[in-house]
Amino acid sequence: MKWSASDAWMKFTGPTSTSDVHTLLVENRMRDAEGKVINVPLTDNPKLMAELKLIKKTGVDAVDWYEGDYFDIGLYDSATLKGYILRIIKQSGLLYAYARWNNTGDADDWHESLLREINISDIEGDGENFRYKLEIITEKDNRLVIFNLYDVSPDNPVIETYPPSVIVTNIDVNVLVKPLYMLMSANQNSSASNLCQVYIYNIKTEVERVK
Repeated sequence: MKWSASDAWMKFTGPTSTSDVHTLLVENRMRDAEGKVINVPLTDNPKLMAELKLIKKTGVDAVDWYEGDYFDIGLYDSATLKGYILRIIKQSGLLYAYARWNNTGDADDWHESLLREINISDIEGDGENFRYKLEIITEKDNRLVIFNLYDVSPDNPVIETYPPSVIVTNIDVNVLVKPLYMLMSANQNSSASNLCQVYIYNIKTEVERVK
């Protein structure tokens, strides 16, 4: 597996020929003047935004996501298990996006809600270009976290003013999160490489520093 990046995008690529399930974690860790990692409190109203594009390839040397492959992105701390994640996972032959959250850090206290089915871009033939814009918005005063997932595909004739959304209520505003957390978990196929691919564009996390 690998993670690569440029000024315009980041990319996760699934495993090559091996018999194991692989995971790849990327976190953005802010640091203070002494080099210590600083997590972002939800009282800073963090807002994560990113555009996502999933890739497959048909024809000769076809590559695709496999059952159970998933990609996570969100405001989350993997050390405490607390935070808010979008998960895109292949289930029953289709790709679905779920809002997932954990306020307590208990491994058995995960909650999730379906946002939408996801279309995957085939880079062969007509070069499909399905894109989705993610927003994870914290509202500390209302103790909410809002997940929005827009279809911003160039060929989509509909501008989604009201995208599929999930609202998480009664959040613990004392939770600390990484400003960017990404994880890919992908299965293998010994006959192909670079199976599971996702591009991430226009990614940023905004915060409101408490004075």
